Amino acid sequence: MYKDLGSPAQLTRAQVARINAASSGNPVAELSVTIGPDGTFDRELGLRDNDVFLVTLSRQGRSARSVPSPAR
Repeated sequence: MYKDLGSPAQLTRAQVARINAASSGNPVAELSVTIGPDGTFDRELGLRDNDVFLVTLSRQGRSARSVPSPAR
């Protein structure tokens, strides 16, 4: 974000507000996915330097069912 602003030597109040809003800790995205009958989920996420993703999958609704673990 700082680099996107041109790396100024002194930030304006508006720039500080923009940086604070971008680094609030709020999720970048929240979305629902449907897991197929085979129980697999595949999603490609673009990851930049210093990016961190927390992916949480939880069962919801009536269609929730137990998927057996693969044999070891």
